[in-house]
Amino acid sequence: MKFRNVENFDAGSIGLVDLYASLHQTKKNSTEVNEFLNQVLSDNKITELEKNLFEDKFVYTTLPLIINLNWTSTRVKLDKIYDIQVSFTARDDKTPIAYAELRFIPVEYYYMIASYGMRMEDYPKVFPPDKERAFVLTPVDGRFDSLEERFSIQITNITGGREYRIVALVKDLAGNERTIEIKTPYIRQYENLGKLLYENGFIVMSVYLPFDMRYVPHKDDVSLLGKYDTLDEIVIAKHVDWATGYGINTFILDSQNHWWFTSSMKYRVFSICKILLSLNQVKVAWLMGPSRNDFVYGEYGKEIPEWAIDLKNPRNNSTFLGFVDALMNSDIVNNPNYLKIYGKPVLYIWDEGAFFNQEETYIAVKRLVASRTGSEAYIIADWIPRIPTQPSDGYVQFLLEKFR
Repeated sequence: MKFRNVENFDAGSIGLVDLYASLHQTKKNSTEVNEFLNQVLSDNKITELEKNLFEDKFVYTTLPLIINLNWTSTRVKLDKIYDIQVSFTARDDKTPIAYAELRFIPVEYYYMIASYGMRMEDYPKVFPPDKERAFVLTPVDGRFDSLEERFSIQITNITGGREYRIVALVKDLAGNERTIEIKTPYIRQYENLGKLLYENGFIVMSVYLPFDMRYVPHKDDVSLLGKYDTLDEIVIAKHVDWATGYGINTFILDSQNHWWFTSSMKYRVFSICKILLSLNQVKVAWLMGPSRNDFVYGEYGKEIPEWAIDLKNPRNNSTFLGFVDALMNSDIVNNPNYLKIYGKPVLYIWDEGAFFNQEETYIAVKRLVASRTGSEAYIIADWIPRIPTQPSDGYVQFLLEKFR
């Protein structure tokens, strides 16, 4: 009786009748179904689109698909991304795409207040305030008239200093909707001045310490990030952003080799090194140094002072080379972001003045690194005599002449 006045009662019309008949009686009698049918039958015609809409709304509901949601940077200056282009395709197998929107949402890191003790008043200094942006989209071809539509939107003047969520929502003509999202990596707040300096021949170094600061005693000098854990990738990204934004271009990563007997420290420093290298925004080089846990030190009454390490001692020589062998592995040192001077990978030795009779060991270091990486090591020796000692003092001259 509902369909008695339909003109040209063809296979499509029969299909709609069958779909209607398949519904449970309660749903057949629902206001929503009857209002939709009354609208369809108001002109005594049934189109293929109307049949598909009925099926998609009331019988076999299928959600539209969002395909290839991605973004590309369109304006970048010294690693700072200012503008991006976001694109995706929406597709449905029954009813046309009818609506799309996109939201660009700054990620917040309030866990740092709870976990690291970051001060509330410092939060906006670390993560500059930014607002969510919402865009109602129009298909690239200008019209919603197809089962498949492509969308593209430019997002400009990005503040940065955090990650961003990109959320896409689409609806088909039947009202079914789908939402998916992706997240950008950390987008810098500052342009990379350090890279500019490096490209112009200036190497500006800073030691980088791999600590979980929650377990390091503090007085009143807690950082803006609070008592952070350096394994936190957002902490690392923030450090790189700040440091390179103000001209540093090389992190001398403290390997903490004197704590390697606790395996967690070795895992920590290598993990941090790989994260730093992967950012492609800062150079990295290893720092190693003396260790009372591993080396044999001199004693009073002997020529070698108690604070010094004689590298002619076979154990000390072997220990030193063992540290170098672990640090200067090819996967890390051959990375293009590992610091090289004259093509040679840098090994920075902290408190190098503690090592005596080091020439043969350093020659062996260079050969070892060359065998692993193809280039011998470039050793930077950090030896600053204690104040008020001067290089011209007799004791320093004695050390230089006899042991160094």
